[in-house]
This record gives sequence, C-alpha cells and structure tokens, in this order.
Amino acid sequence: MSTYLLRKDGTAITCLRCARTSYNMADVRNLYCAHCKLFHVPADGEAKLVGCAMYIYRPGATEPQVVNIRLPVEPSFADLKKAVLPHLDGAAYFEHVNVLFEGGPSDMFVDEIGHKKQLSRNELATAIYRAAWLDEHPTDHPESLPWIAGPAVVFGRRVWS
Repeated sequence: MSTYLLRKDGTAITCLRCARTSYNMADVRNLYCAHCKLFHVPADGEAKLVGCAMYIYRPGATEPQVVNIRLPVEPSFADLKKAVLPHLDGAAYFEHVNVLFEGGPSDMFVDEIGHKKQLSRNELATAIYRAAWLDEHPTDHPESLPWIAGPAVVFGRRVWS
C-alpha cells in the first residue's frame, strides 16, 4: 500500500500519513515528506530508487553534514561504495557497523583502517556507535568500548543486508 500520492503532472507529492502536500521538486524527486521526515518507499511498478539521507560525521564537528541521495531500495555493494567512499576522505575500503540511529536500526560506514592511519577520534560518531551497547549494558564504562576514527557516514534507513 502506498503512503504517498504524486500529482499526475509530477509537480507535487502528498504524504498520506500527515495529508500534507509539498511542491518542492527535491521532495517530489526523493518521495520525501518534510513534515514526517520520511522518505516514502515507491510502490511496485514505479522507479526502485528511493530518497535516503546520509549523515556525514567528521572529527571535531558539532553536527553532521546531511546529504539527500537516491539509492535502490536494496543497494548493491557498488551502489554503497559509490555513495560512501567520497565522504571518507580518501579511504580505499570501508567497514560496516550496525547502529541505532534516531530510534531505529541503521548502518554506519567508516574507514576500514582509520585507527591504523591514526585518524582523529570522531566523538559524535563514537556516541552513535556505542549507544546500542550502552543501552543494553548500562554499567559498562563508555571508554572501555572501541571508538570511531575519522569520518563516518550514517544512513537514515537500513541500506546493508
């Protein structure tokens, strides 16, 4: 069942969850509801690319850079490599980490050898990385857990299967 309606002339999208309509062409292209902060999944028969937010966390930053992209519903390794590597400052390979982000499961990608390269500690990404473990193990000291070195990319939805 679809959670949105596209205007026939392609100039608007209506979210069926909140009943709001957006005429912003970026929202239309990405099937996005700014009110719900939700990227709708396309119905069968429509394009299989869906909007997705990437949050890029850099060491020393106080907030992430947010980039909206379109990816297949189930992106391939090549799709993810193309989306992620440019934001990891020259990394040749990335490592995947399961995280909880904005209340749900998500995926984080970091430089596979960030520690070996002695990249700077990324406090914001480290907090996201540790959150699920500390939620389940509240008596563990946070500094007893590993930390994230260098930039990190976190997706607003599950992209790794």
